[in-house]
Amino acid sequence: MSVQNVSSEAGADTQVTVRGISSIGSGTGPLIVVDGQPIPDGFGAINNADVESVEVLKDAASAAIYGSRGANGVILITTKSGKDKKTRFNFRSTLGFKKAYDTYDILTSQQYVERLFAEGNLRATDPLWTAAYGNTIPSVNTKWLGQYAIEKDILKGKATDYQQEALRTSTYQDIQLNASGGNKDNKFYISLGYQKDQGLMKKSNFEKLNFRAKYESNLTEKLKLNINLNPSNTKTERPAASYTDFFRFPSFLPVFHTQATADFINGLAPNRNIQVGAFAEDDDFANLVYTGIDPNGNPYTTAANTVPFTTSNTNPVRALTQQNDNENQFRFQGGLGLSYKISKSLEFKTNQNIYFRNSNRLESGAKDATRIGNPNYAIYTNRYYFDFLTENTLNYKQTFEDHELSAVAGFTLQSTRDKRLTTAGNTFPSDFIQNLNFATNISQPIQSDITTGLLSGLGRINYSYKDKILLMASYRTDGSSIFAEGKKWGGFPAVSVGYIISKEDFMANLNFINRLGYRFSYGATGNNNINPFLFQNVYNSGNYVDGNNTVVGGVFDSNNQFRNPDIEWERTFQTNYGLDLALFSNRLNLTVDYYISKTERLLLETSSLLITGSSSFITNAGSLKIKDLKLIYQPQM
Repeated sequence: MSVQNVSSEAGADTQVTVRGISSIGSGTGPLIVVDGQPIPDGFGAINNADVESVEVLKDAASAAIYGSRGANGVILITTKSGKDKKTRFNFRSTLGFKKAYDTYDILTSQQYVERLFAEGNLRATDPLWTAAYGNTIPSVNTKWLGQYAIEKDILKGKATDYQQEALRTSTYQDIQLNASGGNKDNKFYISLGYQKDQGLMKKSNFEKLNFRAKYESNLTEKLKLNINLNPSNTKTERPAASYTDFFRFPSFLPVFHTQATADFINGLAPNRNIQVGAFAEDDDFANLVYTGIDPNGNPYTTAANTVPFTTSNTNPVRALTQQNDNENQFRFQGGLGLSYKISKSLEFKTNQNIYFRNSNRLESGAKDATRIGNPNYAIYTNRYYFDFLTENTLNYKQTFEDHELSAVAGFTLQSTRDKRLTTAGNTFPSDFIQNLNFATNISQPIQSDITTGLLSGLGRINYSYKDKILLMASYRTDGSSIFAEGKKWGGFPAVSVGYIISKEDFMANLNFINRLGYRFSYGATGNNNINPFLFQNVYNSGNYVDGNNTVVGGVFDSNNQFRNPDIEWERTFQTNYGLDLALFSNRLNLTVDYYISKTERLLLETSSLLITGSSSFITNAGSLKIKDLKLIYQPQM
């Protein structure tokens, strides 16, 4: 399993892959299940202090019970529950500091120009150069001399380190409080958590307030109740400028105009009226004459149209400080479970789960924030996400002398609604007014409202003989609304065999072998982590001209991608061979795993003929195969 932090933003989720990537055009992240409920938000929605255990289902035999969602592996997270003990309170507070370990080593403008002259002087003494060009030293572009004059003479050698302008020493705070307890019939667990994380880059902040309440009760000798409630709220501030914009910006340009730069520019171009303390931009220094002494000690005067630096963007500090990107998210995960003991061996379980998320995001910027002349703007994005999952199973477990048999059969139904609305406007009367009612220009809103469903039937049988021969077989069938009629259903079987040889009588005298076992599994899983309804063309708003030459509103098919009604499930077939060995009172442990994974019917976007009216289309094409050998050696002292 690979866990990577791919973003430096505070609160950004990690990227997790289990046994490599099994798809190209579909999602590659594992299914994350918290207390039996799949969640779409990854680890960012979980309070780490509430986690009791984490189990990773890697091979298809264990993940196949999750059917169409298990091709990329499954991570099962179980949160803490109450114990049959006296009530206990726990409090923990953590405070930490972060600072950039290193930054990019980049020459200042003055250093770069000095390097250009030094290289030119070396060429003048190079026989290969002089044989071809004589004693002529290559000239240095006047834009570099302009930068050299500004940084060395006007700013007195004070270069601007834009990387440091973007970074800061940040803090991390984590406060946790929980209480748990109960008796044999009633148990509870309550927790409250608060995290505050500042990113290394300015205007990167994350706050999360998390609450969890779990209650378990034996209502009768046969009936049990489980309640799990987890509301949380997060606030995220993202930097509107990229760190890349900072380390590539030249050092001769100050963040703000100083008295020296204002006097220099106003003296040559009074109409520019540069004010001390205003943001310095590339155009402020354009088309001016620069004079000075070059690194070789020779005086120079540039042409009147010298442009030291040009960019379509503004000063990155302006872009960072004059723009805002704030998002507020409320999440709620709730579960209600009942289990009824029909007989000593048979139990019925039902679990009803909901996952709700409502988010509001505002991206805004002042006038000239990104480019000089651009108006102020505001973009509002609202998202509503609601997921309902019902699981109903019969669980059987029976022991016959040396034989143990267990079985599960049931069905699940999941319905998900994802609703989004984006509205935007610009040219407000003031940078401090962001109400769209006052925008001069309002863009056409972008709205989507998608509901998908998943209906599943599942079954699994486990058999054990003296705990040395282990057999398992499972089958799950999923029907999803994201595919067309006739393509909605997929089947996902799996089998596994385990043989613990060390429990055989003929191994009794080999005392140095504590455990020796072989494992084999084979199974199929699917991947439904794709955009829904790729089999249908989508209509967009557009205008028509009627018979009276009047423009009227309507809808039309404007997709550049031709939809394909024949697309179907991606399926991954996985074979796993394993060996477990423990020696010398478990002091030496060795695990060997060899697996082969093959994904068929990959969903890919390919080019299409222009006569179709589209440039590409979606189809099932190609396959992906992964082979891996893993050795784990764990010595115990």
